[in-house]
Amino acid sequence: MRQSLIAAVAAVAAIGASLGAAAIAAAAPGGGNANDVINELKANGYRVIITKSGAGDMSKCTVTSVEKQSPVTDVGAGRDAQNYPTTVPVTQRKIAVVALRC
Repeated sequence: MRQSLIAAVAAVAAIGASLGAAAIAAAAPGGGNANDVINELKANGYRVIITKSGAGDMSKCTVTSVEKQSPVTDVGAGRDAQNYPTTVPVTQRKIAVVALRC
């Protein structure tokens, strides 16, 4: 019972994270303003790593791709439906790599 509850919680968390991340990834590439994309990712809790081709100013760069890596998770204390102690997955950090062309 506990294992199925943990699996269900993990599945719901993964689906929610992927839906939110898909909206950012879909909107970012294809000539988006680099600063806006980076700030939006940071606002959503991502640590942003920037790879830049060209020597132009960042304000004139366009986003060529956004790659979101799998979130780093750990196990934290929690309670199940019957209020028994259990463990739940806890996301510690999310990383996104933004490629820019200047």
